[in-house]
Amino acid sequence: YSSAAADVYKRQLPDFFLHDCVNDYQASHLARMLVAILFPGTWLCTYLDNSVWYFVRGGRGDNLEPFFKWVDANFEAKRTLRKSLIVYPEGHRNTTDKPYPLKKGFIRYAFERKSPIQILIAFGLEKAIDEKKFSITPGCTIRQWYDEPIFPHAFQSLEDLEKKVTERFNKGFLEVH
Repeated sequence: YSSAAADVYKRQLPDFFLHDCVNDYQASHLARMLVAILFPGTWLCTYLDNSVWYFVRGGRGDNLEPFFKWVDANFEAKRTLRKSLIVYPEGHRNTTDKPYPLKKGFIRYAFERKSPIQILIAFGLEKAIDEKKFSITPGCTIRQWYDEPIFPHAFQSLEDLEKKVTERFNKGFLEVH
């Protein structure tokens, strides 16, 4: 799907690379600029292939339209070969066994642009590459859950879509854990 957003569960920095592999390198990622500042090596790798779009968090209030236009411009950029975007809607790393509340910005983006949303939950990636222990574990089990695409045009309101995405995200999260 062109301009689809995938809601993905995030635990740590190497998830960018592992989610890339899990998604067959078909989607760019959205990440806070702080990640680029703290991890310049990661920034360089992802800048070269445009696989992560870094943004400055906060300061927008309820006016997300300039941010949405920035996302649209990234999709239209000539060097963007990936036509989908992975977002991490919990807004923070989640190392618990319960889902955090979802941020609603990209659900609104998808609703306004009629872009499908597909939810992917993967658990065990933090064992494959553990950034805290600086270790890699070959052969570890990674559990995944993919949902069917959710098409915003099928919903009467943004609130109905938000409710459906939250319900499906929570279902996938609990099934994988």
